[in-house]
Parts: sequence; C-alpha cells; structure tokens
Amino acid sequence: MSEGLLRSGIYIHVPKTEAMNQEKKNTENNDIQMRFHEYPVWKKGQHFIAILVKTPGKHFAVGGRIYKEYDPHMEVSSYRATDVTGNTFLAPTAKLHELKRNIYQEREKLAAILLHHNQEVEKEQLTPQEAERKQSLKSLRVSRSKEPTRTR
Repeated sequence: MSEGLLRSGIYIHVPKTEAMNQEKKNTENNDIQMRFHEYPVWKKGQHFIAILVKTPGKHFAVGGRIYKEYDPHMEVSSYRATDVTGNTFLAPTAKLHELKRNIYQEREKLAAILLHHNQEVEKEQLTPQEAERKQSLKSLRVSRSKEPTRTR
C-alpha cells in the first residue's frame, strides 16, 4: 500500500506533495548509514566486527574493522577500530558500546576515508588506455544528454 489511510475497509489515497518528496530527498542524501556486522567466530588477531558504510552507489562496503585484544596481566579486554586502510581510526577503549558510539559520531570522517580509498584503488586498476576510454565514454554521455530527445 502506498501512503494513505485505511478506514473501515476503504482505502483513501493521500497524494504526496512536492515538499514531502523534496524533504525525503534531502534526508536521504545527507544521512550516512552505517551497520556493525559481528562475526560469531573469530581467532586471536582477527577482527570480530566489520563496520559497513553505505556508499553513494547504494551498496554497503567495509569501511573499517573492530578488534578485541585481551591483556592477561591486567585481565582486561580492549577494543580498537581501524579504517579500511588498516590505520587506527579511534583510540582503544575498554567498552565496546563507547567505541561504537564514537565511530557513529565520526561516520562522516569514516565515509570520506572509504571514498578516498576507493578512488585510489580505482585509479590503480586502470591502464592508460582504459582511463582514456572511460573519459571518452563519459564525454559522449554528457554530449548525448544535452541533445534533445527524438520522438517517433
């Protein structure tokens, strides 16, 4: 069912206004979505939580990882977060919920690191011929989008 009301078995259609559509677009574009994926089994030295960040292409990508380290002398566990490149993202803490909250507060920074990393990986993978071909296709698409559409 689309947006509407259901009263005594009769569906009443309530059309969306332009302001509602614009408001929805603004909130979708500005909000960076994140998920924490916890693995049920992990070994010493492996991450046990993956930090997933929603990319502009509407897909979730691994933006970082959380590791648990146990100190047997102090009998305390500490948690540390790394970004997608493997660098420490935030200072280690003793409480996992605090680390997750701090990661969520720094989600824009994490998304920027992921975007920068993806751009570097993409540049490394393209040969000069592929980069030239990609640029020519991009310019062709732009020129075609400016042409008036033809009707039959």
